[in-house]
Amino acid sequence: MNKRLQSIEREVERTLACLEDIETIEPSPYFYTRLAARLEESLPAGEPFPIRLFRRPAFKPALVAALILINVGSALILFRGEAPEEQTRAESLASVARLYGLVETNTETDNILG
Repeated sequence: MNKRLQSIEREVERTLACLEDIETIEPSPYFYTRLAARLEESLPAGEPFPIRLFRRPAFKPALVAALILINVGSALILFRGEAPEEQTRAESLASVARLYGLVETNTETDNILG
């Protein structure tokens, strides 16, 4: 088994040594310009990919199904817990007023209001 691993290792080293001796080839100065022009010609003109995806007939039912699942999931999360405590409108407004410091604690104001 050890001989086999050594043999494989030697072959890998020989292959890598051959690759180091290969001469690099420089492309012509206009290669990338021609390549870009060819790629542009091969691409279909029109709408970008995401818009084309949304216009496919098979995508519409999948989108509807996803929206229904999201709505059902939201409803389950919303109605799963206990019912919130009932709070009157006056209590809610008073709570907001206290939160933002809109309520004066001056006794003269309290006497005028009430």
